[in-house]
Amino acid sequence: MAFEFAARLDELPSGTMRGVVVDGQKVLLIHVDGMIAAFEDRCAHMGVPLSNGFLEARSLVCFMHGWEYDALTGQGVNDPNACLQSFAVRVDEDGSIYVSVDGAE
Repeated sequence: MAFEFAARLDELPSGTMRGVVVDGQKVLLIHVDGMIAAFEDRCAHMGVPLSNGFLEARSLVCFMHGWEYDALTGQGVNDPNACLQSFAVRVDEDGSIYVSVDGAE
């Protein structure tokens, strides 16, 4: 599993999200409750970028039709069968965030 640099922790304050590209893959980084999660930046419902949506506490909400996901697990709220593709994340001591997109979690 190869980890690639995605962002710096100081660029992703707690309670925020950010769309990035890692090794050609669109990735959504989320920082909630001191944890960093990484998902494919694509709504399971209509395929639009989730980075255009918004974060409400632990809920990630798609801007297009209001579909909601748990911001740390990617589990669908509207449809429990819908789940975002997650990626492994590593945060180094210097605050660098690395994501592995070569193998989904």
